[in-house]
Amino acid sequence: MRKILVITLALVLAFSFTAAAEERTPEEIIHEYTYGGTLVMAETQSPEGMFNPLFSETTYDAQVNDMVFEPLNKIDPQGNPIPALAMDWERDDLTYTFYLDERAKFHDGEPVTAHDVEFTFKTFMHPDYDGVRASNFMEIDGAEEFRAGETDEVPGIRVIDDHTIEIELRSLYAPFLVQTTIFGIVPEHILGEYEVSELRGAEFNQNPIGSGPFKFDEYSDDEFTRMSYFEDFRTGRPYLDEIVIRYVDDQALVMMIERGEVDYANPPGENFDRFTEMDNITIHQSTRDGFGYIGINVEADTPVADQAVRQAMAHGINRQGFIDVVMNGLGIVSNSPISQASWAYTDDLNPYEYDPDRAQEILEEDGWEMNNDGVYERDGELLEFTMTASSGSEFIDQLMALAQDNLNEIGFDVSIERLEFNTMTDQIDDGELSTWFMGWSFGADPDPYSVWHSEGDWNRTNWSNERADELIENARQTLDQVERREYYIEFQQIWNEDMPYIPMYADIYLHTMNDRVRGYLPDPGVVSPFGRGHSEIQNIWIPKHYR
Repeated sequence: MRKILVITLALVLAFSFTAAAEERTPEEIIHEYTYGGTLVMAETQSPEGMFNPLFSETTYDAQVNDMVFEPLNKIDPQGNPIPALAMDWERDDLTYTFYLDERAKFHDGEPVTAHDVEFTFKTFMHPDYDGVRASNFMEIDGAEEFRAGETDEVPGIRVIDDHTIEIELRSLYAPFLVQTTIFGIVPEHILGEYEVSELRGAEFNQNPIGSGPFKFDEYSDDEFTRMSYFEDFRTGRPYLDEIVIRYVDDQALVMMIERGEVDYANPPGENFDRFTEMDNITIHQSTRDGFGYIGINVEADTPVADQAVRQAMAHGINRQGFIDVVMNGLGIVSNSPISQASWAYTDDLNPYEYDPDRAQEILEEDGWEMNNDGVYERDGELLEFTMTASSGSEFIDQLMALAQDNLNEIGFDVSIERLEFNTMTDQIDDGELSTWFMGWSFGADPDPYSVWHSEGDWNRTNWSNERADELIENARQTLDQVERREYYIEFQQIWNEDMPYIPMYADIYLHTMNDRVRGYLPDPGVVSPFGRGHSEIQNIWIPKHYR
């Protein structure tokens, strides 16, 4: 791409620059024309401020981490792993050999080596690691014993030399290569100075040093993140000088797009018609590889622990109506924990169409009776609970109001609580909330272990189903995609009957890009086109006359 860009610009510039400019070399002219400028992005949620891929848990922290850190591999638009830090790899039965790019450096100038890869992997497995990704690594030979504190070594991780590392699995593990795209490699020479139990509180997490195309400069709570180009990035310095991500509310975001104050945004769909009238942006659409959902703690001491109540909720909320009215039709109703874009998805599921009468039938068949106040009751327990959502989003406010109104109209007594996003996630993790609204994005591989296996690190619902666990495990150990899909179909049907989430919508995303930006390649199915190699952020550029 860079060669094509240079040749094209050379032809254009040869006919467009003045005699004074011609005194400079073509390389100098092209450099001035292409290198420089600040790309401004905007989001309606701010990160937690955990800028360390060992511990980050939100999309918004990951958005920053994906530019500051590089993984072994990244994902192409078709969802396949392709080289990043690992220029190449080989597979021999259960052993993968990765060959690192010898040009790779961390932002402090230290080389990226196989020892950094070993350190990153072993930290995820360490007995004192308290993040959410340990389960991603348990198929590596010796990982379980290391995690349990039974040994100090992991025989399945072998450093061959500074730029070669072998990873041996204990059994077939279909998602392994995709797992290597999820997290960046961290520097052992810095984080190795800490005990693993101290890493979550390390100053590094607010001032990270990675090996990605952009260096971290500054984060101001709920305001902005700023990053600057890394001169010695392994494939060459990025074109942009800076990237700034601003955190604003929905209304401010739309106004910023309209005024040309933001280059890239992922705005709410209700403003689609307004955006089509703007002549300074290009709109790209993509179906979200994930969904917005009402999450449910199935072990909570509230009625939502009852399967019938969750089924009634799915019938009782007008999800399609919300998509049509609030999202301007830019969404799809989902009833599966697997993306509709995935090869593993099946539509042989209960669609839970909006049917208030059916919702009431389900409740009454389950022993609930309507009292004089119009609220269902069973054995002295009212059908009441609180739904929690993050504050500051008009879109989420509308969604919560719809769900509350729909459910209360048919005999529920639902109240709404709004919390700051980080406070809400902490309370979910601590098991303090029974029902909440959040979003989830799937990985390139449909493996649902981390969220839906009873031992999964992300299983915030506490859902546990022995047969589902078995199906998830079998699919992980099957390389044949047709056979894997059969396991996932049955898993989806079990999940769909139990409904530990109420999927509300899978967005049809709007990506608005200011027309001054060059080098952007639209990529379907992603929240941000600049994460995990979806779009090569180092190849984004802004012509000099637009800066």
